[in-house]
Amino acid sequence: MLWEDTCPRTVDDFYQQTRLVNNLKNKNNGAVRSSLEDIFAIKRNIEKKYVCIATHSTSYYKYWLRKNGWNDVINYLKELGYEVLCIDGDDIADYGLVKMHVPDGCIKRTGMRPLSERVNDLYFCDFFIGLGSGLSWLAWSVGKPVVMIAGFSLENCEFKTPYRVINKNVCHGCYGKRGNMNDPFYCPEHYGTSRQHECSREITFEMVKEKISKLILSSSRVLPQAADQ
Repeated sequence: MLWEDTCPRTVDDFYQQTRLVNNLKNKNNGAVRSSLEDIFAIKRNIEKKYVCIATHSTSYYKYWLRKNGWNDVINYLKELGYEVLCIDGDDIADYGLVKMHVPDGCIKRTGMRPLSERVNDLYFCDFFIGLGSGLSWLAWSVGKPVVMIAGFSLENCEFKTPYRVINKNVCHGCYGKRGNMNDPFYCPEHYGTSRQHECSREITFEMVKEKISKLILSSSRVLPQAADQ
């Protein structure tokens, strides 16, 4: 077996297993689907078309901090006829000064589940929306289009996707410049000021919506009409 059907116990374990999926894709000239079917008992659990999202990350500064941003995304996807499946590892992430909750209005398949379940969820989704985090890498490895919402890092820090959402009109791409990146509130340029984390906070729902629309159009050439249109 290439896999143990267990949750990765560390971040290194997670990335190791993600790389294994990606190696399968490379060795099979992109035939990742047949490779995954050989390894996992792939089974569709949601009849309707759906999108996977993951809203948590390993540090607060990696989050999408736009007020109501995720709620607006979920409502928009539902208007287009999608179910929304949240595959975060936790319902709540506690950073001491603040607690981050997964959004309401979605199907919550949260919890530290076996990696095989996450691959199964991603295998049947139309696309994935997430942050600069491990689940975005896993979705990409499974061969899914990824809308990545990330302002703290530059595009060359992650895999290439035409659906990257970043606001370059504000401070952005500071990841790794200097300072203590183990601080979950890391912000080397504007720590302690009103501009702290503006790289994330100033990514608007409209920016994310534009990338979602672009993705759907590129996949089907037809953008589903929202209910009120």
